[in-house]
Amino acid sequence: MDQGYTVKGSCQTKSFPVVGDIIICKYTKATQVLSLEAKSSGVKLITFDGDATTTHEFKELNDPVMGGKSSGTWTVDASGFGVFDGEVVDVPSLSAPGFIKAAADGTYPDVSAEINGDVMLTVRSSTPDYAGFRMTFVSGTASSSYSCSGGGSLPFSRGCFKAKFSVPAGDDFTEVRIPLMSFSDKWSPATGEQTTTCADDSDVCPSASKLSKIERVEIWAEGALGKVHLEIKEIAFYTGSQSEVLSLRGSSAGASDICNLYGIDGDACQKSSVDCKYAKYAKAFEKRQMIVGENGPRTTYCSRCPGKSC
Repeated sequence: MDQGYTVKGSCQTKSFPVVGDIIICKYTKATQVLSLEAKSSGVKLITFDGDATTTHEFKELNDPVMGGKSSGTWTVDASGFGVFDGEVVDVPSLSAPGFIKAAADGTYPDVSAEINGDVMLTVRSSTPDYAGFRMTFVSGTASSSYSCSGGGSLPFSRGCFKAKFSVPAGDDFTEVRIPLMSFSDKWSPATGEQTTTCADDSDVCPSASKLSKIERVEIWAEGALGKVHLEIKEIAFYTGSQSEVLSLRGSSAGASDICNLYGIDGDACQKSSVDCKYAKYAKAFEKRQMIVGENGPRTTYCSRCPGKSC
């Protein structure tokens, strides 16, 4: 904190392929605390505040495969958030976890301008340890239901883009960001796990064309046993301010070294850590994030968040 970034703000969980979930906490200078209102809000896809442009009707669906016993409900709280509740249990004939999900068909805004950003969920959960939360959005399909049943494994079932996310413990709503490059439209309909990642093959990544005509959004609990309770206040697509730069710093000498992640968003400094052996996977995100090594070239972040710590 030697550079004056001493006021701890919100923490966010980001999910990355291979790396998994990391928590990024934001610090600001005491004289430069930014409110959430001062930031770009991105493009709102779904809210529950009655706004006709972002209000969509979700329908809950249970696992129908071979006698699946998972069950769930979807309701909307009068305070302005959706409530996804239920339990995922084994499909008896398969001895493997089933799924529950809530889906909303409709006309959604063009979010292609956010292609280098994240999906931002404003959520909270009383079951934060549940390991099977996932989100899908659908575009360019002949049938949304068919594509989200096949996950690209069946003929003509591409276009249902899925990614995992997790929710931190706590009573307050928090922002959970899922990088768009974490989504793939090739995944196993049996487990929900991606069979081809965006980092491995750009053909499965969401394109600007797909993001311009989203036709369905789904929230899943899949591939993991357990009780599920998730409250959703908002789903938005968010790129962040143009000055945002993420730098990966740290020694690359050993596979077990820890690299610090630094990001600038306006006047705020963000910091997290990741095992350096995953540094190469961060390369998949260079389209929107500048990445440099400990001895690499200086970038614009140095004038605003210099040194090795925020």
